Amino acid sequence: MSHELDVTVMPACLTYMTPARGGWSVVRRALLLPESYLFFIGMPACMRHIILSSLELGVQDRLSFIALNDANLATGGYEDTVVEEIANAIPRLGTKPRVVRMFFTCMDDLLGTDHASIIDRLHEQFPELIFTVSHMNPIRADSPVPPPIAILCDLFGLLEKPADMAEPGSEKRVNFIANNIAVPREDLICRWLADHGYAVQHIAEFKTFDEFQRMARASLNIVVQPLGLRAAGEMEKRLGIPFRYCPYSYAETEIEANFKKIAEALAIDPPDFGEIRARIASEAKETAVKLAGFPVVIDYAATYRPFSMALFLQRSGIAIREIYASEWLTSEDTAREALLAADPTIKIIDPSAPARIGDRKAVPNVVAIGFEAAYLTGARFVLPYCADEFAYGYDAQLRLLRDLRDAVDAPIDLERAVKESGYTV
Repeated sequence: MSHELDVTVMPACLTYMTPARGGWSVVRRALLLPESYLFFIGMPACMRHIILSSLELGVQDRLSFIALNDANLATGGYEDTVVEEIANAIPRLGTKPRVVRMFFTCMDDLLGTDHASIIDRLHEQFPELIFTVSHMNPIRADSPVPPPIAILCDLFGLLEKPADMAEPGSEKRVNFIANNIAVPREDLICRWLADHGYAVQHIAEFKTFDEFQRMARASLNIVVQPLGLRAAGEMEKRLGIPFRYCPYSYAETEIEANFKKIAEALAIDPPDFGEIRARIASEAKETAVKLAGFPVVIDYAATYRPFSMALFLQRSGIAIREIYASEWLTSEDTAREALLAADPTIKIIDPSAPARIGDRKAVPNVVAIGFEAAYLTGARFVLPYCADEFAYGYDAQLRLLRDLRDAVDAPIDLERAVKESGYTV
């Protein structure tokens, strides 16, 4: 399924980062693991951004920083420094964790650090703890395993194959993989699975590390974002849990195809979509009336499917003005072509290219889906979406239509909203 990660990329340029750019950071994803504590290890300048974002997130009680200097690197003594600092810090932690994760920065890619030795030395002093290594290395952003993919592999790599299970999938559990927050339990997919006796699981819902291990007992992994494909593949090989790639979507055919794939994997009947389709048709008419005179702009951080989302809205009678994206999944190309064929005036703009953005001007009455689109258009009406995490399947269509109506009734303070969101900017 490597093609699922193929992207169409805008021409390269000097990158500009707006004050509203962001999403879920590697730090925030790492902290999804319950009973874990993070140590970030690197040069002070590299960690400044992590420190500031941790304060905004309010998670400073779950991570510490070990600042190295030139002398540590030149003498090769930094490995001893890491062991000593972590060993001194652990007894002073308010709550002792089960897992201690060491995050190394880009410099570690060049130093040949003996991570196994560091883990062994710490384990000798704290045999009850699990020590593991991760990397915060933006220099690997264009590699086959960039940090957002690597951290998911690291998280789910801590699942242990249950010794008492007769065979994989013998318990009726379904994991959702790669979404940052759990799919709302009121969504059709969760109700449908529950009706067939399946417990729906997501890493964010567990309070302890032992509870997290229940994910190793699943019958199926449902991967809803492309970032989780590698982790799910590793879980299939190591734990025997099959997976299906059923991404967030705004296209009717893909939504129902996703349900069909899950139904076939679990040998159950798909749900009846008649009622929810009728509700969407009704809500679409209501939203189109409410948004008359309110064009919509969408950005890449709000959704992995900006063109599919725009096409759904366009076909619902809602005007699309602009889409901000530096790159997009190649699976979106068909929706992009259909969108532009229906309305060639829609602009596709690279938000990281100042020359392509032009002068930033307030656009009257625009409704922005995503913070960066809001910043670049001066929108007062904003849907604070990130990575499609607001709903799944037909429920995402319903929630999107309703939230657009609500947005035009409630202008926001964008700067305050961005800060309160906790997204890395």
